[in-house]
Amino acid sequence: MSNNRIRTEHGGITLEANDATFPLSAATFTHAALPGRTIVRLIPEQLLEAERLALAVSEIEFEGSTPVGHVQRRGTGFPAWPILTDPKNAQHALNLVADLERATRRAKSKPGAAKTEILALADKLEDSAPHFLPTFLEEAARAYIKGGNDAYAAQMFTRAREIERRYTVPIDETRHRDVFLEFAYAGAISGKELAAEANSLSERLEPPEAFETFRNLCIECVRGGLPPYSGMKKDLAKLAKAAGLKPAEEEARFIPELLRISSIEGAGARFWKNYYPAIRKAATESADVRDLLLTLTPSNADPDEWIDLLQKTGALESVKQGACPEFVPHILNLAVQCDSG
Repeated sequence: MSNNRIRTEHGGITLEANDATFPLSAATFTHAALPGRTIVRLIPEQLLEAERLALAVSEIEFEGSTPVGHVQRRGTGFPAWPILTDPKNAQHALNLVADLERATRRAKSKPGAAKTEILALADKLEDSAPHFLPTFLEEAARAYIKGGNDAYAAQMFTRAREIERRYTVPIDETRHRDVFLEFAYAGAISGKELAAEANSLSERLEPPEAFETFRNLCIECVRGGLPPYSGMKKDLAKLAKAAGLKPAEEEARFIPELLRISSIEGAGARFWKNYYPAIRKAATESADVRDLLLTLTPSNADPDEWIDLLQKTGALESVKQGACPEFVPHILNLAVQCDSG
């Protein structure tokens, strides 16, 4: 992963633009209660108008903006999305902006109490404009992420998706992708929700697009630090079959991408067991994958099975021929683990 990717994923600003970033502006605002003082907020350019309208509710006036770089893409949130997509009914969202801000200020210190307040507000919005609820709940989830409470953030994110399904809320696929990646990078998506998304994609998109979209989402979740969830292999296989693809071949194509992500070494034992055939197939067919295996130290893989894999794919043979000399101490440690096990 490039340094640029790391900076933007963790909320930093970069001067380089790519398909994973948004242009960012420093917007200035004033308020009558703060004479002679200027409020500066960093806002993605495409959200400037929505932010201006949202802050105007609190009589905060927009003065101007200056481009300052680019930040990681994120799903358009609340109340920006209601303002941009349904301005006639956006007042229902704007009426709750101040209340939501007050509730989320307690997300770190009193997460349970904040949740009670947030859900009470959500009930009000569900009565008037349920199609705004997903972005409302996502905004609450962001407050929990900021407060370091990923579990509560995941709960809010899941509620947002449940509302989408309950009310058949029209989904903008670009925004949907952005918000999933945003929360994946934050580690705030549950395996249960990923399984539900696989099913939802199969209903929303044509089979080939559904498979490729979910495949990429799984990769990005792991890249964001989430361990592969237990049902990932089954869900991907189901989508692959629906797209007229052979699951075993797709797994062999998929697995090298996962193995190149450093966090994959912490994947659970079930992942290594489930994907043993795919790893073996990919490594047997590719010297690059065999070399890659020699750099890994999977903490939850069975040592006997891992050594067997290295043997059967020819990875150990390349070590005998002088490749990857730093692997020799590692194989000795694995052998000790096997003996002790």
